Amino acid sequence: MPGHAFPDIVPVLGEGRVTLRALREDDLVAVVEQSNDPETVRWTTVPQPYGADDARDFLALHARAWSDERGDRLWAIEAETVPGAAPRFSGLVDLRQGRTPAMAWSCGFALHPAARGCGVMSAALRLAARWSFEQGAPRVYWEAAVGNWASRRVAWACGFTVHATLPSSVPVRDGVADGWIGSVGPHDDLTRPARPWLVAPTLTGAGLRLREWRTSDLEAVEEREHPEHWTPSSTLRPANADEWLTRTWEGAAEGTSVTWCVADEASDRALGYVAVFRRDGATLGAGDDAELGYTVFPSARGRGVAAAATRLVVDRERERIAFVPAGYWDLDAVLDGGVEADPRTFPARLTALDGTRIAQGRDFDASGQATGNAVILDETTATALAAALETAAFRVDKVEAKPYTRRPYEPFRTTTLQQEAGRKLGFTSQRTMSVAQELYEKGFITYMRTDSVTLADSAIAAARQQVADLFGERYLPAKPRIYASKVKNAQEAHEAIRPAGDVFQHPDATGLTGDAHRLYQLIWMRTLASQMADAKGEQVSVHISAAPTTAVQTSAGQVERAEFTASGRTISFHGFLKAYVAGTDDDSASDDKQSRLPQLAQGQELAAEQVKAAGHETKPPARYTEPSLVAKLEELEIGRPSTYASIIRTITARDYVFKKGSALVPTWLAFAVTRLLEEHFSQLVDYTFTAQLEELLDEIAGGKAERLRVLNDFYRGPSGDAAKGLERLVSELGDIDARGLSTFPLGDSGIDVRVGRYGPYVEAPDGRRANIPEDLPPDALTVAVAEELLSKPLDEERELGVDPDTGLMVVAKNGRFGPYVTEVLPEDSPKSAKPRTASLFKSMSLDTVDLATAQRLLSLPRVVGQDAEGVDITAQNGRYGPYLKKGSDSRSLTFEEQIFDITLEEALAIYAAPKTRGRAAAAAPLKEFGADPASGKPVVLKSGRFGPYVTDGETNATLRRDDSPEEISPERAFELLAEKRAKGPSTRKTTARKTAAGKSSAAKKTTAAKKTTARKSAAAKPAPGKPATE
Repeated sequence: MPGHAFPDIVPVLGEGRVTLRALREDDLVAVVEQSNDPETVRWTTVPQPYGADDARDFLALHARAWSDERGDRLWAIEAETVPGAAPRFSGLVDLRQGRTPAMAWSCGFALHPAARGCGVMSAALRLAARWSFEQGAPRVYWEAAVGNWASRRVAWACGFTVHATLPSSVPVRDGVADGWIGSVGPHDDLTRPARPWLVAPTLTGAGLRLREWRTSDLEAVEEREHPEHWTPSSTLRPANADEWLTRTWEGAAEGTSVTWCVADEASDRALGYVAVFRRDGATLGAGDDAELGYTVFPSARGRGVAAAATRLVVDRERERIAFVPAGYWDLDAVLDGGVEADPRTFPARLTALDGTRIAQGRDFDASGQATGNAVILDETTATALAAALETAAFRVDKVEAKPYTRRPYEPFRTTTLQQEAGRKLGFTSQRTMSVAQELYEKGFITYMRTDSVTLADSAIAAARQQVADLFGERYLPAKPRIYASKVKNAQEAHEAIRPAGDVFQHPDATGLTGDAHRLYQLIWMRTLASQMADAKGEQVSVHISAAPTTAVQTSAGQVERAEFTASGRTISFHGFLKAYVAGTDDDSASDDKQSRLPQLAQGQELAAEQVKAAGHETKPPARYTEPSLVAKLEELEIGRPSTYASIIRTITARDYVFKKGSALVPTWLAFAVTRLLEEHFSQLVDYTFTAQLEELLDEIAGGKAERLRVLNDFYRGPSGDAAKGLERLVSELGDIDARGLSTFPLGDSGIDVRVGRYGPYVEAPDGRRANIPEDLPPDALTVAVAEELLSKPLDEERELGVDPDTGLMVVAKNGRFGPYVTEVLPEDSPKSAKPRTASLFKSMSLDTVDLATAQRLLSLPRVVGQDAEGVDITAQNGRYGPYLKKGSDSRSLTFEEQIFDITLEEALAIYAAPKTRGRAAAAAPLKEFGADPASGKPVVLKSGRFGPYVTDGETNATLRRDDSPEEISPERAFELLAEKRAKGPSTRKTTARKTAAGKSSAAKKTTAAKKTTARKSAAAKPAPGKPATE
């Protein structure tokens, strides 16, 4: 088009709601968004981070190309993506001419994330292809990396025929990939059906959504828990996830299989898959025979009982929230038994006054009210009584001595192994089962999923022989110990968990290290202890009284006689305690604890060395830990030993609970989910229902119940009573008030806790809102804490002044992602106008930032200077911290303040140094802890982008809020790493709360098409339930 210049030279092509036009300056913000989209990054070589300067260079490049007779032909796609809405920038499509008129042209395309699922891309590519044929193009070819199914679907819809797969032909982010190549000619049909292959229709029900697989779902894939020989090598697992997904899509494209991703309906997180397929390669059709396969990820197993487990944790937190503490006082005395006594002094506690018991914690209910007739002492009375007894004569009224006998613990079964590994080793249930699985597969222990406490005769003989060898004959009972299970409906197909073989290997002879050695040693010691002699000793209780030397008045009258008790225990023969002592969940004494009392006789006079008043306050019920939750689940007959670990992992992975120390703390999301189930699916979270269902399944397994009848009754209701069936339950839900279910008033304060899309927040009656810190337990969210949070509500703004350069008001605001400054645009500003916005540095405060500081922040990026070739070097702040940028070359800075302070000479020195890929050169560790007991590798404390963390070179674990970098111990460092390993790959993502539109993706290509490879890419994953680009 001689005589014309960009943009007039660009022909406008249109069809329906899609128009191809010249790229404009006001498109560049969307171009930046498109270029930084994860799928664009994955399938292309777009420089990262991609900023506004890159977009402007890109626009200039293609403006010049349109002026070149043989240059690239690129259009912006403008489309009406929402019916009735104004057309908006939706992506890019381009054509490159062949080197000669006889050569085929090539095409490339990219779609903005917001335009996916709207049928835009195939329409745009058809327009461009038709225009190329009008210009004389003999054919147009397309190329994309293998696995980029979104691009392939668009090409198919536009009539392209795939000719071959070329090895190592398409450059992508991580290197060079194999590529598909195809083409279309002027006489080919450009309007093929967009989806010729089998489409997995979206199905919902019972809290699940069956939908198509997306590339991002692979992040949720977990390692299987079963031995290698249980599952074929083709089973989906992290190591082969990409290959598995490619096979899945190929099967769909060939019409031989259809595969659903089984996702949680609320969070859309992948839980597993279901597939219908033909092994003979024939196309699936209506009425054909087919096979069904499925896999459930370990953390998603036990969904039916996860709700009950969540309710247990929530109910305990409700008790803590409603709990009212009560104060009470008593006396602690240190008494002197005389010169001949050994030990001479011993402790005693006040238990009664004039025969009436002194109130203790058990004498108050959860509302703080006394429940009995015990005497309640206050501080004044207790202090006066202590003073009146300091010089009083104490007398021994009675001495009771009883023999003490403690029998050995039974051998481990699954639940007791999980509980003891949690108490004594600090293992999570998942970590315990993972290590036990490893020990079993390597032949060190027997099968670890069992309810049985029975040992085989050969195991009993091996244990007794080892006891005799290691401890001596006197530690052996006369007869072998035989244990019987006390668990209802116990599954005893296997014996108890014990060291494998007829001769037990000593832990030090196994060659095991780290977690495996520690768990094997625990199992070995417990097995030996189960065949050892009883522990024996004596328990002594001494009752002592004294008369106050001065008058003391209580609610019951004047005190005439104060009664004290002293208790002691001595162990004369440790027996099995020599090998093993069980852990405890609370502060109660362990089985081997001793406290000696002197030899005392009735009527003996004692002196008081010290009498002190001691104040106490009742405590709310303790939160569940993993061991105590496992014990409670077993007590209520919820779940099975083999599912407890996955139940706890499930409720943790879904953000229903988080850990505070070892305690399991429910989130507000768990409160909302539990309330929904209680009000609309009450049967599903009823503890007895879950236990009854477990019992019914046992009856089916034992042949006592008919499987099909049970399933029919469960779904349709027993004996035709449809009201009790699942079918009626899920089909007639009625109206659900989601907002009401997610709202929790804080007493009568008028402040509400709400669970929103982006997490929990508090809302005041006047509309002010503030996010709730993730690590704040629900029972700690008092009205005072809520008011403090609301003192800095979201979106509250503070005017800093008018920028003299722009005339616009500058304000400081507190946003969802932190404090920031921004401009206030006039009300009549065009919709395309965007205010300048900048986040505050970490060293800055929302309360103290001023206009001058805000102006500096809004002026970024700052031009530091130019290099020898005249290329600008800029300093700016990005998602991952401060950095320098020169063209497409970025270098990290150490501190945010360097953005304003760094000189050109310092910047040039940074660029002169070799670039460290991925991150800056490693800094020296802050602390060294020695070798990790699990990996054997040195563990160090480092300072990272997101705060201090510990690492052994393979596993990184961020310090918790309560962990101090200065005070963290090696044991705590090892514990954090072990928890991180046990948790496995992260399934919690901040993006999980975004809308489906934000998650979907479509065909796309690099927007910085400065290389020929950039035009060959398109996105890989479809929007939920929709064609990738349609």
